[in-house]
Amino acid sequence: MARALGTVSNVHPTKLRPVLYDVVDIDSLQRLAGHEETSVYAAFNYGKYEVVVDGGEIRLYESG
Repeated sequence: MARALGTVSNVHPTKLRPVLYDVVDIDSLQRLAGHEETSVYAAFNYGKYEVVVDGGEIRLYESG
């Protein structure tokens, strides 16, 4: 996620502000994604983007 946001924002992922961990619980998403029998869907806003995680795919949409 951080790499995708960094790419579209033209910022190194470690320089993203706010820090991604302050916006969404990345560890929880990774734990859920680690269960083969569970399909993970999550959506949240980060700056001007809506981030959608669906299965193993990450999609970014510009909002407003």
